[in-house]
Amino acid sequence: MCSECGGTGRAAVTVASTCEEQESGGVEVSGDVLRNYARVNRRLIHLGRGRAALELYYGPHGQSWADQSGGRMLALQAHTEAGRRLLRRTKRNGDEATEASPEERLAAQIALQEQSPEPWRRQLLDRAHEEAERAYRQAVEEWIGTDAQPTTDNAVAELMDAIDATAESYEAWLDRNQDCWGDGTEVGT
Repeated sequence: MCSECGGTGRAAVTVASTCEEQESGGVEVSGDVLRNYARVNRRLIHLGRGRAALELYYGPHGQSWADQSGGRMLALQAHTEAGRRLLRRTKRNGDEATEASPEERLAAQIALQEQSPEPWRRQLLDRAHEEAERAYRQAVEEWIGTDAQPTTDNAVAELMDAIDATAESYEAWLDRNQDCWGDGTEVGT
């Protein structure tokens, strides 16, 4: 006869903690932070061409140039039509290190222009700066336009109702399945 099941073929079901309780090391994010994240994410979804400009300006590329001469705008300038023309021309002339990023190559051209001025380079650098500023202004205007899609009071109320309904469903499930709570005692005793 089996000591586990007593000959019935079924072992007794017990609920017992299998591990020690530990204090959580995580961080609970506030509702305000989550709402702001959701709002920004919805606005980003509605951006069109301006998204790339804002990503370059505020993203890692722009951040890496924020405290340098030319600042964040350098990340945009390297990706304008005039900036790409300048980089193609200098690469074709063998003036560029091929391992450098476009931003690094453009910064090198700005430094070179200060040391050894060339009218063609000044013209392309000025045009790249103008194109970058125009792209940034358009992207900011587009970003501002995405705020014209406010969340309505009805949508917020519907969301809160959905949260309440989910909580009520969970509580009802817990009431129906009390054997899942696990207080360390055997079920059915």
